[in-house]
Amino acid sequence: MILTKVKLDLRSPSARQALTDCGDMHRNIQALFGESREDAGVLYRAQKTERGCTVYLLSSRKPVFDEASARSGMIPAGTRDMTAVEGLFAEGRRFRFDLLTMPSKKESDRTRKNSQRRILRNPEERLAWLARKAEAGGFRILSASDEEGETLRAKKSGGELWIHTTRFTGVLEITDPDRFLSAWKGGIGPEKAYGLGMLMVR
Repeated sequence: MILTKVKLDLRSPSARQALTDCGDMHRNIQALFGESREDAGVLYRAQKTERGCTVYLLSSRKPVFDEASARSGMIPAGTRDMTAVEGLFAEGRRFRFDLLTMPSKKESDRTRKNSQRRILRNPEERLAWLARKAEAGGFRILSASDEEGETLRAKKSGGELWIHTTRFTGVLEITDPDRFLSAWKGGIGPEKAYGLGMLMVR
């Protein structure tokens, strides 16, 4: 996997728009790969500060920066091959983690064809959700805290999508290296196309 650091040039109207619409952010990022998010194995995390925004991309392929990406304000600031890091994912290894995600539960609705997602607002429910995801992903949570993140917005043909985020931080321990690697590469939770699910470890 490849980790790429991208600085957003906020002089670009496209970059400023991407900060208000995560659908635009998704499209700008995928334009760096020229293929679907799934095919390029893309996860990303946007970290905003008073000085601007940095986007971290994790992908199976190297992004391509050109004139079009420059116009969208996507400025490369560094690339790292993560093969050596992947080699550290052994049973019993502990890492500090940072995860932005949307803890939720699918519930059936007889008035609708498809089930609906219910956002988990209770901290105990959210931490229980994280523990279940950890077990499925080959790790366990040794300590964790959660805080509500910003609400993301994306324009869609049928209206608008609002994504209520939660940021988890803490310490994890790997129990199954193969499953952990898969979870790290594939992301955790829903709405990965909109900047959620990237498990940042150190």
